[in-house]
Order: sequence, then structure tokens, then C-alpha cells
Amino acid sequence: MQTQEVPEVTIRSYRPGDENLFLELLKNSFASLEYLPRIKAEITGLYLNKGGSFIGEKDGSPVACIGLRNQPREKWHETDI
Repeated sequence: MQTQEVPEVTIRSYRPGDENLFLELLKNSFASLEYLPRIKAEITGLYLNKGGSFIGEKDGSPVACIGLRNQPREKWHETDI
């Protein structure tokens, strides 16, 4: 996917090394939830579908992420926004 412009926000494809960025964005949104260790394991493991995941940036700083997570059932996915 090419980078797309949305008013004031740039959406870009996942890049190698974005795992920590995804986790930090999710922590900022869901800091009090107990499932963060599970999310970290999925992001750094095989579950994150990197081809279907994106980062939203404003003025060059990350502000949002959309992560496509593979499920055990073939062709099934879940998103983390």
C-alpha cells in the first residue's frame, strides 16, 4: 500500500521494527487492561499480519495504529485499533 494523505494525518504501511511503536500506542490507549502482555506476545510473534497493519502519523509523530492479527483459523483475522 502506498502512503495516503488524510487531513493532517498520514497513513503508512507497517515497517520492520514497528513492533515497539505498536505496543507503545496500544499501551497509551489501553494501559489499565490486563491483556497487554498477550498483545505484546502477538505483536512480536507470528500473529501480527504485517502486510495488513498501518501507522497513522501527524507531523511525523505516530498517533495511531491499525494492526491486523492472524487467527488460528485459516483466512480469519482481527484488528487492533
